[in-house]
Amino acid sequence: MVRSLRGGAQGHVDKGMVLVIEDEPIIRDMIEDALSQAGFRGIGIGSGGEAMLLLDHPPEGIVALICDIRLGGGISGWVVARHARMMMPDTGVVYVSGDAGIDWRREAVPGAAFLSKPFSGRDIVAAVTAQTSMT
Repeated sequence: MVRSLRGGAQGHVDKGMVLVIEDEPIIRDMIEDALSQAGFRGIGIGSGGEAMLLLDHPPEGIVALICDIRLGGGISGWVVARHARMMMPDTGVVYVSGDAGIDWRREAVPGAAFLSKPFSGRDIVAAVTAQTSMT
C-alpha cells in the first residue's frame, strides 16, 4: 500500500512526481518534506514489494525515484530500480544507503546517483534535480 502522496510546495512550479522507496519512516518523511518544499510531488513507499507492484503500472508524471538499497522484506533497491528503468527508461534514480555504497558502481542502473546516509534535505533535492535535468 502506498503510504502517502505529498504535493509540491504552494506557489512552485510542479516539477513532477518522485517515488520515495524507504523502509525507515523518519527518513522517508524527511525526504518527502524536502521534495515538497522544492516543488516535487513525493509518493512514499515503505517496501520493495509495494514499489514493484506500483511500478508494474506506473502513474503518469514520475520523473525520478529515490530508493534505499537495503529494504526490509527481501527485495533490494537494486532490483526495484532495475524494474523502474525497464518500465520507465528515462526515469532518474537516486540510491541512498548507510552501508551499501561499495556495491553501487557494480549494481546501479546507468546514470544513477548515490547518497550515503546521513544526508540533508538539500542533498536529496540536489541529487533529484540533477537526475531530472539529465532526461
